Amino acid sequence: LYLRRVREAVVSTQSTGKGTRWVLKDTKLAGYHVPAECQLQWSQYCLHRNEKYWPNARQFDPERFRNGIPNVDTLTYLPFLAGPRACLGKHIAMISMKLTLSMLARNFDLAPQPMAAPPPSISQSMALIRMKGGPWFWFNPRKSEETVAEAS
Repeated sequence: LYLRRVREAVVSTQSTGKGTRWVLKDTKLAGYHVPAECQLQWSQYCLHRNEKYWPNARQFDPERFRNGIPNVDTLTYLPFLAGPRACLGKHIAMISMKLTLSMLARNFDLAPQPMAAPPPSISQSMALIRMKGGPWFWFNPRKSEETVAEAS
């Protein structure tokens, strides 16, 4: 059941940092005139860390998604964008993440690796956000029940 809360990881560690759409006709957005045929961009990274929509937004809190997506406007949770141009693979991505996490949790004990170097920093290209140097963890294989029985 805890894997239902994997959405928190998507919000806090998403790989895309922005959304982009073309404006088709002159419109007003939050009181600003937006002309037709211009490109509108927004930051998912900032939206998902906005205290107005997410209490303790910078804190990793899987409990936030205990009962599914919290009672917030659906357009404040956009890890896969929304509407007709939303990511077609969002359901496959969520299932893949849950399967991967469950297999890792079943087969490994995960522990932070001591860092001799400075902590990793975030590298943001035009499309993706990645950790420079990667996350530093030890994956210690768990002993299977058969291995434990043989040892005793």
